[in-house]
Amino acid sequence: MRHSGKYIAASACALLLLALSVGGIAAYFVASGTKDNPVTAGQNVTEIEEEFPDPPDVPEEGEDYVKKVWVENRQSVPCYIRAAVEFSSSDTGYDVSLSGLNKTEWTYISAAENEKLGGYYYYKKAVSPGQSTECLFEGVSFRSAETGRHVEQGEPFEVIVYEESVQAGEHSSYLSAWDSFIRK
Repeated sequence: MRHSGKYIAASACALLLLALSVGGIAAYFVASGTKDNPVTAGQNVTEIEEEFPDPPDVPEEGEDYVKKVWVENRQSVPCYIRAAVEFSSSDTGYDVSLSGLNKTEWTYISAAENEKLGGYYYYKKAVSPGQSTECLFEGVSFRSAETGRHVEQGEPFEVIVYEESVQAGEHSSYLSAWDSFIRK
């Protein structure tokens, strides 16, 4: 019977260890806590601004239409901005160009230079909230030297400007920000 006392003591110790283990495991799985981690979402809202007086008629060949274009950051985070400029399809027979193109603060990347980023003018600096870019261009010129054609009075003509923005975040350059955005 001496052995049965040892068995009872060993069994009691085993049951006690089992109860403590189950209790500890249950406490681990049941315990919970919360931690508030408030995040304020930044939003970049940009808008094209322009000075474009109604032209009285078609300018003479070599003269410019006045059309100043810039982009304003209207929200709460700094952002990088890019813009594409197109001419309406009815103008393909004309030698049309942008005049007063700002090549200091803006840079153009062609599709041949970079397949992913090409086709846009990039503003080189991050634009702070409430601030604007410098003018991208100041007018549109018509030349008919190559085609021998000139825009006729009443003929439709459109300059289409499209812009996009991406939050500057931790990016130190417009190329880094746009490359990161395009890869996503």
